[in-house]
Amino acid sequence: MKNESTVSAETTKKASGEWSAWLKANMRQLRLFAVAQCRNWADADDVLQVASIQLSRAVTRGTFEGGPEQWLAYVYKAIRHLAVDLGRRKGREVEYDGGYETTHGEELEDAPWISCASDAEYTRGRVQELVRNLEPKFAEVIILRYFNGLTFQEIADMTGEKLSTITSRKRYAFDKMHEELQKHPIER
Repeated sequence: MKNESTVSAETTKKASGEWSAWLKANMRQLRLFAVAQCRNWADADDVLQVASIQLSRAVTRGTFEGGPEQWLAYVYKAIRHLAVDLGRRKGREVEYDGGYETTHGEELEDAPWISCASDAEYTRGRVQELVRNLEPKFAEVIILRYFNGLTFQEIADMTGEKLSTITSRKRYAFDKMHEELQKHPIER
């Protein structure tokens, strides 16, 4: 018979492997979401690290309600809240100017956060530019829904907004992107 410490060690090892695999599978999209929230890579990395630690501690302590299928929504929500807190703590208001601050020579324009194998590089870049030029609250809905696969209900739960607000933001974002495409169509 196994004693409690052996069972606990085996459970911890299994959870650690599951956690590592989950992080590896989701790190890219989480980092890109964090940079969209923070507007620069350094803050995004800090926020992502804190959000990951919060989730890890909640899971380890057994205070996290739900299984691995809820981890992604939890981290998205934590990133969003931590980014807001960081902005307040720095005592600055970030005005939306359509651009993103970069550090360490990393250009956000070159970060391929939209992965569509069938699209040409130009089209991918153009769509990414259209989303980047949206106000953050509208871009957030598009990124979470269409590039990270969350449902509108999951986005509403994560942001604390009503479902109707989220779907309205999606429609508004599409309208703005459509207007821009009418002015400057994607060349083929």
